[in-house]
Amino acid sequence: MSPELLSTTAGLWFAVVASGIYHGVNPGMGWPLAVSAALMERRAYALPGALLALAFGHLVAMTVVLLPFALMTMLVDWQTEIRVGAGLIVVALGVWLLFNRRHPRFL
Repeated sequence: MSPELLSTTAGLWFAVVASGIYHGVNPGMGWPLAVSAALMERRAYALPGALLALAFGHLVAMTVVLLPFALMTMLVDWQTEIRVGAGLIVVALGVWLLFNRRHPRFL
């Protein structure tokens, strides 16, 4: 792994961790309200139910946040191949337009 790629990957993961720390520490995110509402119900299963709902919500949220970061890391890994592929598509379209003078319908 090149130093540039390592730096980019580390920067992306630092942003994810910083966002998670901010979310976990900030009481304005709503978790104290969910826990206090469950405790005020005074039922034995209210707090575990609220914590389970919070855990499931966080699992979904983490997936939504981490998936794009993982895909960005993959894009950085495949940057050369993506550029070559895009260049080949442009060249192929140019060759096609040389032989077929009509404007393509898909453009």
